[in-house]
Amino acid sequence: MLTTFLVFAVVSLPSTVRTCQSQARITQEKPKEEGHFYGRKIYADGVYIGNFKDGQKDGFGRAEFNNGDLLVGEWRNDIIDGPGNYTFGTESQWFGDFVQANFKNRRTECPGRVEFANGNVYVGESRNYNNLTHVYKGSTNGEELISSWIPLAFHGQGRMEYADGGSYDGAWKNGRMHGPGRVQYANGHVYQGQFVEGYKSGADGVYMEPDGTTYVGPYKNDRAIGIHVRTRKDDNGGKLKDFVGVTVREDQWLWRELTSSEKERI
Repeated sequence: MLTTFLVFAVVSLPSTVRTCQSQARITQEKPKEEGHFYGRKIYADGVYIGNFKDGQKDGFGRAEFNNGDLLVGEWRNDIIDGPGNYTFGTESQWFGDFVQANFKNRRTECPGRVEFANGNVYVGESRNYNNLTHVYKGSTNGEELISSWIPLAFHGQGRMEYADGGSYDGAWKNGRMHGPGRVQYANGHVYQGQFVEGYKSGADGVYMEPDGTTYVGPYKNDRAIGIHVRTRKDDNGGKLKDFVGVTVREDQWLWRELTSSEKERI
């Protein structure tokens, strides 16, 4: 079936190392190649149009799927092998170096680039997600937002640039921020620390405001909790350190002065 091309296209762990090629958009398709037959082959879930050799897809070609997805690139022995573009969902695209593979759930050898229809851009490592579509959820404004459907999960090191001007750099696991990372919010604020399953969670997260004020303390389920150490500038250019607490109001957390009982615990 044609869908098996996608499994092989995005997963690989070959025994030989090869140079990763550019994550570029293919803008011009190649015609019939010498020694090849140019034609089309219809499958249950789509059609392949391009070059064939010895009865197999070989050379430049495109796979057009019944659901509207499009896979374009270099084919060898019936599978993608080389630079390629994969358009999926609402005009979102993955760009990268496709490599032959026969195993599921492995990282790609080369980082890829995903351009979402909503303006978000991801550059980094990915892996196949059990041949199931996986949805990435997240945004830099604190809301949970479905960005797009994608047949692979961000996994390893990667960078997501959001359409609102924010970004995330760090570790990913199965499509979610997981491990050490850094979020640059569109308003200039920054969080640096640990993430668990897409949420800020850890003992020593660092939150930085544009004026240089920092807050260091614990996080859980995407919120600051407990007591944090605040560092800010004084009128003479020096630094002042004190402690602040956290109040949750209307589903948001706000910094506040410590209560008497909290001060006694310091």
